[in-house]
Amino acid sequence: MKEFENLFQPVTIGKLTIKNRIAMAPIVLFGMPLYNHQLQSMTRDGVEYYARRARGGVGQIITSGFKVPHDVEQPGWPELRPEGLTALSEMVDMCHTYDCKVFIQLTPGTGRNLMPSQLAMGLKPISSSALPSVWDPGIICRPLTNEEVKKIINSYKPAAEMVAVTGIDGIEVHSHEGYLLDQFITPFYNRRTDEYGGSFENRLRLPINILHVIKGTLGDDFPVTFRLGIKHFLKDLRVGAMRAKGYEEKGRDIDDTHRIIKRLEEEGYDGFHLDAGCYDAWFWAHPPIYMGHGPHLDYIKGVKDVVKVPIITASRLGLPEVAEKVIKEGLADIVAVGRALLSDPDFPKKLEKGDPDDIRPCIGCHDGCFGHVINLARGLSCSVNPACGRELYYGLLPAVRPKSIIVIGGGPAGMETARVAMLRGHRVTLYEKDGSLGGHLREGSIPDFKYDVKRLLDWYRVQMERLKIDIKLNMEVTGPTISELKAADIVVLATGSGFIIPDIKGVDGKNVVTVGDTLLGKAEIGDEVIVIGGGLEGCETALWLADNGKNVTLLEKLNDLMLAHPVFYTNRNYLMGLMGEANVITLTNINVEKITDGGVIITQTAVADRSENQDIYCKGKERTLRCDTVVLAVGQKPENGLYRTLHGKVRELYKIGDCRTAGKIHDAILAGFNLGRNI
Repeated sequence: MKEFENLFQPVTIGKLTIKNRIAMAPIVLFGMPLYNHQLQSMTRDGVEYYARRARGGVGQIITSGFKVPHDVEQPGWPELRPEGLTALSEMVDMCHTYDCKVFIQLTPGTGRNLMPSQLAMGLKPISSSALPSVWDPGIICRPLTNEEVKKIINSYKPAAEMVAVTGIDGIEVHSHEGYLLDQFITPFYNRRTDEYGGSFENRLRLPINILHVIKGTLGDDFPVTFRLGIKHFLKDLRVGAMRAKGYEEKGRDIDDTHRIIKRLEEEGYDGFHLDAGCYDAWFWAHPPIYMGHGPHLDYIKGVKDVVKVPIITASRLGLPEVAEKVIKEGLADIVAVGRALLSDPDFPKKLEKGDPDDIRPCIGCHDGCFGHVINLARGLSCSVNPACGRELYYGLLPAVRPKSIIVIGGGPAGMETARVAMLRGHRVTLYEKDGSLGGHLREGSIPDFKYDVKRLLDWYRVQMERLKIDIKLNMEVTGPTISELKAADIVVLATGSGFIIPDIKGVDGKNVVTVGDTLLGKAEIGDEVIVIGGGLEGCETALWLADNGKNVTLLEKLNDLMLAHPVFYTNRNYLMGLMGEANVITLTNINVEKITDGGVIITQTAVADRSENQDIYCKGKERTLRCDTVVLAVGQKPENGLYRTLHGKVRELYKIGDCRTAGKIHDAILAGFNLGRNI
């Protein structure tokens, strides 16, 4: 524990003592299975979701945002209602069992951030002023009347009364990410001329009045914190900045935030929860893998000199050494960890035990959490922890009759199957034809910006060793091996996928390599490179090559990048921004007609608007692009020939992961988990 001892010192907010410095950051309960919007109540799954993190050792849980009860805006979030108090109370009681304090995040509403699904239902967004919707600039928000603002303020009284009933320990007032309250305190959003706009004091009148209502209801000793971004990174409405330099900040800057929190401390707020960004620059509020860990930390330096009350901070702080640094260097008093507690609820316990290698890392993909909800219309989960949000019915039960299982393939699907089956008491042997485990995680972890994928691969290797799974490397299943398989109760094929070689003239040339060989260093790459394929793999490889000094042109057949397999838009937008900074030329609507020794011959099927490079090509006319090396990144296809060989020759046979359908890390791990817990 000594390595992380600062994280396990107690801390006080107001008069409330919290056992350690690790909080669960607020993540919205996106409906079922965690929250029932029709009943306006957390479900039993939602209760267990929070209790599981408390059991894992966090000192504080800051819940999902709950809208205070008013009818000025239709609820886009969970709403604090009498119908939901029983579940909230049960959740609080369970968390208190583990000496975990619970703060509920209360919000007045979404404002111009009202979600696309609600806009599609005809709901009209509101705001401080007549601002365009974040999602559709053609939709203009209705400014709230003075009376409506007062109605929102007064709704914090019944909200506070309900909080008192549940036994909740504190309240966090939500004013982050450009949501409704942020639209009042920020002059770029707030163009009002009444008592809630204009001057600094007028813009802070709403959060100050909210505090007075809460404290007037619950007493001065009841802890109330305030969440806001240290800096918006806002170039303009709907235009975010990737860097802190080289643009004029239209939103709130660091000095503005210092002034705000100093004034709010004077009024009686007991702490501040600082993050960064807004919906116009959402990658700062929800950093993708490409931003690294704690990208906002440089901007919160000095905050502790401005106010005396505790500072909580969040923003990809799930790397243990970064979390420890925040406390050790006095940048903040509490680290709020979000997605890293989805991937491993026992994050605090494992750190306290001094075992960071056992922590299953968040890989910053957004596929299982936000992407699961927004892209796939499913409930909140996690790419590397399928049990997240489903703890009640995704638990692992001991095998009724332990069986001998052979898993063929050491990629994520195979390793997850082996891990889960072994935990349940089965006897597992894993065959891998190469000299090391990992499958496509190996090349996927090569770029520096994919460090968290390397952490995931390392974690799996640690689990295989600790569970004493019988690993047979350099073991390709051939005729003689099949006799061994016949003795097993179950054989699982997790043989993965191979890189697609497109039907293009010249594709067998010496200057043509796959993306896998490129990343693994198995191919010599020239200075001028063309990458064929603008999916996630092609884009990441193009960026990596450019970062390593290559001149890169990326060709995509569709009319934009990363369309075939949805990539969560914060990840997509930030990656495309990085590619632009690295001078990767991207050409869309491109057919590759032929590959030659000196380049590729292409035609353009349509002229796209998204790239200034497009106008140099005429639709349908052949052009030659010169290059030294062509990298193929056009996707993967299942490697499942062994299934046909083994079908009918072994007792029980399954195929999972990429060898069934090529997909993402999320898909492979989910398949392995589900099979492992059910066999």
